[in-house]
Amino acid sequence: MLFHVQRHDEVFPRDGQLALFDLLGSPDKELAGYPGGHAETRPTAVGRWREFVSRRLARST
Repeated sequence: MLFHVQRHDEVFPRDGQLALFDLLGSPDKELAGYPGGHAETRPTAVGRWREFVSRRLARST
């Protein structure tokens, strides 16, 4: 599971996001934090999502 957070998210406070991440039961989880507010996702984040999904798909074949 890839858990994406924006470090300065004005909608979902960081403490709550980190608490939710800690509650995720999967041992296969990654926290990806990026600078910026709620609607400020950077292109580098999209690349990270693609890389994460590609790695998982490669493992399943």
